[in-house]
Amino acid sequence: MSIGERIRVLRQGRRLTMQQLADAAGISQSHLSLIERSRTQPSAEKLVRLARALDVALADLVGPEGRDIGRGQAPDLAAVGLMGGLAPGLAELRDDPTFGGELTDDWLSLLSSLSLRGRRPTTKRDWLALYLLMRPYFADER
Repeated sequence: MSIGERIRVLRQGRRLTMQQLADAAGISQSHLSLIERSRTQPSAEKLVRLARALDVALADLVGPEGRDIGRGQAPDLAAVGLMGGLAPGLAELRDDPTFGGELTDDWLSLLSSLSLRGRRPTTKRDWLALYLLMRPYFADER
């Protein structure tokens, strides 16, 4: 199930209209519609806002891979394009002596599937910002 499908199921389960959820998450109804139909991927910031608006853990939106972050379960790396190498800057972050040890294949898979402020990171600094934004939401999941 895609992130958009999960959002739709959770929204409908709470009997929220698209407009109500969009207002609660601070996004437009048309953008929410695109997300729910998997026409666009939400940025990390929007995922956090949607999770809060739906009153669910962020891991519930990103799926089984998100719930297993840090637990050593192998993600489908081919599905997110990691088999051909990591995105620019992400490989540098993986090799960083401070944070690299925390970046399991699960984290690399999740990070590679997201964007920050509507764009994909390209530098080590951008990937680190995205990782640090996401890390607290998975710390309680362990």
